Amino acid sequence: MDGRVRRRKFGILSALTVLSVAAAALFGPTLTPSAPAEVTASWPQFHGQPDHLGYNPLESVLETQSVTGLGIAWTAQTGGAITSSPTVANGMVYLSSYDTKVYAFNATTGAVVWTYQTNGEIRASSVAESNGVVYVGSDDKNVYALDAITGAKIWSFATNDFVRVTPTIENGIVYVGSQDGHEYALNATTGAVVWDTNTVGSVETSAAVDNGVVYVGSVNYVTMLGTMWALDASTGATIWSKTFDSFLRSSPSTANGMVYFGSDGGTIYALNEATGATVWTAKPTGIGTFYAKATPAIANGLLYETLAEYTPASNGYEYAFDASTGAIVWSAAMIDYATSSPAVAGGVVYAASFDWRLYAFDAATGTILWRYVNDKGMNSSPAVVNGYVYIADLFGKVMAFKDITGPTMAFDAAPASPTNQKNATFQFHANEPTQAGWTCQVDSKPTSSCLPGKSYVTGTLADGTHTLSITASDLSGNSATTTFSWTVDTVPPVLTITGGPPASTNKTTATFYLSSNETGSTFSCTLDGAPLTCKPTTSLTGLADGPHTLIATTTDPAGNTSAPVTRTWTVDTLAPTISLTGEPPLVTSNTTATFTFLSNDSTAKLWCKKDSLGWNLCTSPFTWSKLAIGAHTFQVYAKDAAGNVSPTITYTWTVT
Repeated sequence: MDGRVRRRKFGILSALTVLSVAAAALFGPTLTPSAPAEVTASWPQFHGQPDHLGYNPLESVLETQSVTGLGIAWTAQTGGAITSSPTVANGMVYLSSYDTKVYAFNATTGAVVWTYQTNGEIRASSVAESNGVVYVGSDDKNVYALDAITGAKIWSFATNDFVRVTPTIENGIVYVGSQDGHEYALNATTGAVVWDTNTVGSVETSAAVDNGVVYVGSVNYVTMLGTMWALDASTGATIWSKTFDSFLRSSPSTANGMVYFGSDGGTIYALNEATGATVWTAKPTGIGTFYAKATPAIANGLLYETLAEYTPASNGYEYAFDASTGAIVWSAAMIDYATSSPAVAGGVVYAASFDWRLYAFDAATGTILWRYVNDKGMNSSPAVVNGYVYIADLFGKVMAFKDITGPTMAFDAAPASPTNQKNATFQFHANEPTQAGWTCQVDSKPTSSCLPGKSYVTGTLADGTHTLSITASDLSGNSATTTFSWTVDTVPPVLTITGGPPASTNKTTATFYLSSNETGSTFSCTLDGAPLTCKPTTSLTGLADGPHTLIATTTDPAGNTSAPVTRTWTVDTLAPTISLTGEPPLVTSNTTATFTFLSNDSTAKLWCKKDSLGWNLCTSPFTWSKLAIGAHTFQVYAKDAAGNVSPTITYTWTVT
């Protein structure tokens, strides 16, 4: 099968792709490690295969997640502009250049394996490979067959004009058109003509071959019309032809019983393969005049096409259409004119533009997943094979991209930091498919195996800061380590309360100041057994008379709670009473007077005052001696522990 993925295999792989997408939707982002990808695919002809699907269903390394890690793997320089597209087979990348040469580069290193020089520029004719032979057309009007391994010439075939299309090889026949207005079928081994069909116009598309039919477009520069031809692959006889009012320079693609192509008028066509009847057409509106020169790619029920707007501005667009109906599924804008045929692999659409950018779009949504900004524009179409993306620019530079970034891990479960748990449980997944052999390491302990999507338990850890290191390799072999650090703290904080009322007070308010020896701690309180919202400054109002109890704790960020701290006090707003129980007569000759008095609060302090002297603590009985002749005044009041003061009792008498 010449390494080609033909329709039967394509159907099976498409079904597997759908199942994989469905499984991802059901079970989420966990990516199961797998063995490193083997070299299982090639891109031997323009747009991949003879049917020009532009789709590599065998690509397992580059997909929507790993594509973000693309970077330059190697570059090589030719001696002229490149508008052809790379093909890949035999571990080599084949390209043709305006410098008249065919190049074979080592696909992994970019080293030049061989070159072959023709006698004319090689413009849009990409190199095609089959059974160890490469084929290419040149402006010297010849088609060449070269040994794919050495570059030695096997044969050449002369046409009557420039050959600016890519040969297509199927079943030992080389199908190639010329600007002399003929499509040729040549024996792939000898170059002998099998048949020659007049296409009534310059052949400017590469033929698509499917189910024994050759589909090729031609341009008539006299009538300014384009024609799509369906020719019998064995005889060259016309099965059907269909003429359009616009040039056809978009090479056709075939799938689902239809032949798809674009036109210089910007319309995309889907024709019945067997009859040429139009199944649908699509022409996006809302933008200016544009070309559809690129070859459509077909994958998973969608058709992808690059459109080039040339008036009123130079812009490029990537479109996805329903391949059955032509309905637009999504579109994405590029910055400049674009005619690069898209390539699809791993759920990603790759296309380039004259804005110097190579784009990677999500094949399902059109979201730009990645882009590379080159220093020159690109008309070449990318090839995606075995974890590499190959493309060339208009100034002769060949570029190979591969995933150069290791996987990163996202944590689905991880301990808080800080935490008071001495055992930590993790779950994690990678941002892209990975190889088997993940390892985990806690601090400097020995490494151990671990798996994405599975719980990893650290074991008992001491207080302090710890680090989990997870190492994994993606399917491109890039290894990376992701770390997660956290702190274990099992020591309770210490709570301090300052402020607050004395043990007994006549104030119905109280303010307490709470502090912890650990920053970031929170506080919990109860007042008289009921929950109380408390903060570092906690103010209480409206306290009733009687005893009160505040109990507070503090909890640090790790979840450790301090021992409780209790403050008790009593609110007493009732003043004590006092009464005289004994006193001297109102008039007396006795120069000594004795007073007795009693308070209803046995704990209250008593204060006495003699005449104009100051107040002093006193007790009952109270004796005042050596009284002078004349009037005297005795005063007494009671003051309880809460600071409440009784009414003052005043007694006046006269000593004669």
